[in-house]
Amino acid sequence: MTEKDLSAALASERSGNIAAAVATRFQPGGRQKNPIEMPRDREGRTSAAIIRSSATDYLLQVGAFREVAKADALRARIGFLGLTSRLDRREIAGRGYELYRVRLGPFENRMELERARETLRSAGVQSLPVSEIATR
Repeated sequence: MTEKDLSAALASERSGNIAAAVATRFQPGGRQKNPIEMPRDREGRTSAAIIRSSATDYLLQVGAFREVAKADALRARIGFLGLTSRLDRREIAGRGYELYRVRLGPFENRMELERARETLRSAGVQSLPVSEIATR
């Protein structure tokens, strides 16, 4: 698989179209060739759809700020709790400003997410579980 093919597959996955990323073979140049027929469950979902619904990455969002200094201050506070956070910068289309989101994760399972959320809650930090796919 070439770098261009890999980029096309990753773009399909990022857009939530994992079935296209998984079920399609690529020719050089990124053209699709020989789609693979995916097995279906009783509800008619493909196995890729089943994988997508069970493999969604969950994160905790603890804040969204216009000022990076405020986001960094929250990240430092979370670090003192023994948790690792990341800063995601998003340009708000048509608004002319950027938003800095402070997030934790992704978590391997729901139990890890809830454990981190309880640590945050005990320190007075509010959090909101979000899906990685829904917020790209």
